[in-house]
Amino acid sequence: MISATIIALTDTAGDVMDAILLEAMKIYLSNAVDIIPFQFISSKEKIKAIMNRYSNIPDNEKIYVHAFMNKELRDYIRKKPVPQHDVIGPLLDVIEETTQAQQDEPITRHQLNDAYFDRIEAIEFTVNNDDGKNPSGLVDADIVLLGVSRTGKTPLSMILANRNVRVANLPIMPEADVPYELYHVDHDKIIGLMTTPNVLKNYRTERMKSYGLDETSYYASPERINEELDYAKDLYNKLDCNLVINTSERSIEESAAIILAYMEENKLLNKASS
Repeated sequence: MISATIIALTDTAGDVMDAILLEAMKIYLSNAVDIIPFQFISSKEKIKAIMNRYSNIPDNEKIYVHAFMNKELRDYIRKKPVPQHDVIGPLLDVIEETTQAQQDEPITRHQLNDAYFDRIEAIEFTVNNDDGKNPSGLVDADIVLLGVSRTGKTPLSMILANRNVRVANLPIMPEADVPYELYHVDHDKIIGLMTTPNVLKNYRTERMKSYGLDETSYYASPERINEELDYAKDLYNKLDCNLVINTSERSIEESAAIILAYMEENKLLNKASS
């Protein structure tokens, strides 16, 4: 199965978008789909910047799903020659045509309360601490996700960030020592991600094929995969992880729900909202 990336854009908090994508992912193997959400987009420049950021992903491996209440932003993205789907626009168009009402100003009105700013902070923190690029942020995270390549760390992090959870995620491999900062993180906050060798091999093989590389490379070989998974198990035991999730057995949304419940049970859920 070929993996894909859904880049979700909206000028609201994204609740409608979240609900639609969650329902859609129940039909398909959501582990093969990365969802990258962006909320509260207020300008064409922001849309352009996001599209530039993900321009390296081939068009046949991505789709922009958007829900803009602001007609100017909606019309702007519709004109872009990229794979896209408008979630809310057709409904608004029908309402406007039927009622003859004109949207003179953006419909969206944000109540800038503490919850709103907490969510923005969590998303910014999670983006800045994605894929191990800021080891010093590990100790400040609400939770730290560990996992070998292609276990769903980034999409899972972004879903949790949208629940006001500040997430740092870190890729692990036998050849690379984990940052020393990790050993200063409360072990209750460290969550390990696992998968099965067959599922991981399928993902990596498809990834290599999508880049036009040799699908029989060592990266996707059973020997390499087993080596990495064994290393991950040993590391989780060494770090005394209380929670290890097999992402091959459930959707990313289900994994997020397990983590939120775990955080609630262990009183780690300070800012997160369900």
